[in-house]
Amino acid sequence: MNDTGATDDFAAALRSVKVRAGLNLRDWARVCYLSRASLHRYCRGQAVPSDYVVVQRLAEAASASKEETVTLHHLWVVARRHVEGTAPIATGSAGPVTLPAAPAGFRARTAELCRLTELADRTPVRESSMAVITGMAGIGKTALATHWAARQVGAFSGGALYVTMCGDHDHGTPARVRAFQHLLLAFGVSRNAMPEVEEDAAATLRQLTADKRVLIVIDNVQSIDDARRLAGCFTAGLIVITSRHTLAGLTASHNAMPLPLPALDPEQSVEVITALTGPQRLEADPGGVQRLVAHCAGLPLALRIIAADLVHHPQRTIAEQNRLLDMHRLTALENFGDSQHSVRAAFDVSYHLQDGPARRLFRLLAVIPGEDFTATAAAALAGQPLGVADDLLHRLTDAHLVESGCPGRYRLHDLAKSYAADLSATEDAPATRGEAFQNLLDWYLAIAHQASSVLCPEQTELAIRATGRSPITSSSADREQALAQLDTERHNLIAAATRPAGETQPTTAWHLALLLRGYLLGRGTFAEGIAVFSAAARQARPIAAQAFAALCLADVHRVHARYDAAEDHYRVALRRCDEIDWPQLRAACIANLGAVLLGRGRPGDASACFAEELELVRHIGYAAGTIAAAVNLAGCLHQLGHLAQALELFLHTHKLARQQRSPVNEATAMYSAGYTALDLGLTDQAHDCLTSALATYQQLGRDTDTVHTIALLAACSRDRGHLAQALKMAAKARAMLDRSSPVVSPTAAIAVESVSGTVHHRLSRHHQAIASLTKAIQLAQRHNVTYQRAENHALLAETHLAAGNFDEAAHHAAKAAQLARRNGYRVIGAQAQATQGAIAIPQGSPFALSQLQAAHNIFLQTGYRRGLALTSPRIDLVHKAVPALVTPHGTV
Repeated sequence: MNDTGATDDFAAALRSVKVRAGLNLRDWARVCYLSRASLHRYCRGQAVPSDYVVVQRLAEAASASKEETVTLHHLWVVARRHVEGTAPIATGSAGPVTLPAAPAGFRARTAELCRLTELADRTPVRESSMAVITGMAGIGKTALATHWAARQVGAFSGGALYVTMCGDHDHGTPARVRAFQHLLLAFGVSRNAMPEVEEDAAATLRQLTADKRVLIVIDNVQSIDDARRLAGCFTAGLIVITSRHTLAGLTASHNAMPLPLPALDPEQSVEVITALTGPQRLEADPGGVQRLVAHCAGLPLALRIIAADLVHHPQRTIAEQNRLLDMHRLTALENFGDSQHSVRAAFDVSYHLQDGPARRLFRLLAVIPGEDFTATAAAALAGQPLGVADDLLHRLTDAHLVESGCPGRYRLHDLAKSYAADLSATEDAPATRGEAFQNLLDWYLAIAHQASSVLCPEQTELAIRATGRSPITSSSADREQALAQLDTERHNLIAAATRPAGETQPTTAWHLALLLRGYLLGRGTFAEGIAVFSAAARQARPIAAQAFAALCLADVHRVHARYDAAEDHYRVALRRCDEIDWPQLRAACIANLGAVLLGRGRPGDASACFAEELELVRHIGYAAGTIAAAVNLAGCLHQLGHLAQALELFLHTHKLARQQRSPVNEATAMYSAGYTALDLGLTDQAHDCLTSALATYQQLGRDTDTVHTIALLAACSRDRGHLAQALKMAAKARAMLDRSSPVVSPTAAIAVESVSGTVHHRLSRHHQAIASLTKAIQLAQRHNVTYQRAENHALLAETHLAAGNFDEAAHHAAKAAQLARRNGYRVIGAQAQATQGAIAIPQGSPFALSQLQAAHNIFLQTGYRRGLALTSPRIDLVHKAVPALVTPHGTV
């Protein structure tokens, strides 16, 4: 820039207009199809628009007066002279204009319009730039190009031209000479003098456009060569190309700006329909409008057809339009009387340009039940080598019949999938489609079988027996790889497992469901688990498979603390076991039924189940079952207050689990040992056990167990006196809980609230502590988790005691004592007694000493050191008879 004064004057004038109009940069830029950054540079004097049409738009949007407009024009002329050292370009088009009429009711695409305007602005006057608008059929490429070009005519003195390469007509690509002749006619060349040879036509066009700044829209380009030949005739201006193909080579050869068009979002889609129908038509049924939008899947062509249907059928309701779409979507998206402008016709062109193998693969892709897929999945589906499938997918992606998503993954647009399904129904035999799905299902089964064998071998062993599959002898995948593979294909695996059996014959989708048991119990949502295992229960025919499916359904309910339904399903599974000889499955049902009873606060009944399980697995020599039974019995011992015995048994089962290479049982034993060691005051041992369990749970992808373990590590830091670290760990557990809330069991949420409350209590943040512990109790009550409910009543009683809320403390202590007596929770009962005794200390009541001494004795018997830290100083207070004590403080 030779002199900044001229640009500063122009920028100052822009700022003055902006302030007077009360505009902000964002809104002013949006209505003028500019980016906020570009307008910011203009207003700061860091850049000057290359075309006056930009200044005109800015003035119009700000409702500038005649005087302001004249001033802006003058200052822009001076600024451009200083920028380029030459006279500015003309502000009107003296050349030919052959653009088609701009589409009525054009909406959305603001970002893309801004990018085109920016490209035009930064293109030097005597140079050319290129934009390539790409996307699937019906996405609105031509509409965007012509809408934008119609508003730019005045910025191109050499003319504004439009030519179509007929890439969307059935008769194929026309000769390039026809396109050249069309352009030459626009520049006044008579038909008699028209060159018939392509090279001559190109040379003539170059002569006519030399030194002229031209805007040209080249529509429906099919090949890079077509684009290069035509674009080479224009040395100045802007070349806008639209194509269903990516034409990536133009970016390398012409520095073309790629402008891929995605589907419109729901808000933009409503805007498109409203522009044609008016808002009144849609206001009566906003929910129905959202369904219309979902049917159209963000495709502008579909949206405009639906809007036109509503306009031409004023009596038709939104609900009726949706019913038509529900019956057959593609038929409802046709312009009756105009077969060339329908969604089906738009897809037909792209489809028929493909060769036979590509067409076949495209049709079969409709069989895939999930949202996306890999080249390997496509190869399995089509029964082709990976290299062949990969090549075909690249061709389909280039034609925008298939979309590329995450690296290495592909997807079909919703309407493209409907189109492919229609084609497959008419062109492929049912046996062909069934074979394709079975091929895909076999591939999914191999993934699930191999990964599950690594992550949860004991659970997979039962699934193998139920499905009759052969076990995998070895696998090279480690736990992280196996988990990543299942996570990546998760939605596809679930979709395949829940696909109705009647859609493809034969099917073994229920095999897939049962193989996913271990993965879904650790990482699936409640809804996913119910859907998958309910489908298996409906489809499975062998009694063994039905029994296993009932077990899986029960497990989902148990993991998500829905104990009533879980107990019902376990009893169904046990009745099925009565019909077959499968003691391992019976043992699993009995064990998990015991876990439900334990969660419901019936440790005595649970112990009976676990004892029966242990006897059964020992009788049949089932090592994995023996380990699980021992862990379960140790859990009962813990709840009943036999802490030292529980810890010893947990550590013993951990050794057995390591010998058996049972990662789930190994981690569970370590977690439980850490929990018990913490109650015994063995914080170092607890920390080591919990850290080991956490590493395994994370490798296995067991989110609920991971949250539980992090919460216990927070409690461990609390008991070590590291309160800041405890808060960090509690926050980490809460963050993971928030991220994984649909997956994680309510028991984990209770644990997080509980430990957060106790840490706040230690920090004398009584208000926060009371809030967290109250929430823990509410969650435990809602889900009927008796042990955690009793435990948190006892903790909340201590917190109220420390805060001086004696009535509230007495209330919650009584609740804890009642639940403890009913269910045999010795430690929790003693905690309640310790609080009740402390409340009575100021009155000097003998009741205080009796309660404290009783609690102290139980804490001594069980080894519960945190309890001894409560009772010992309180008993000393009673013995010293300190009547002035007003607010006794305890330690949780």
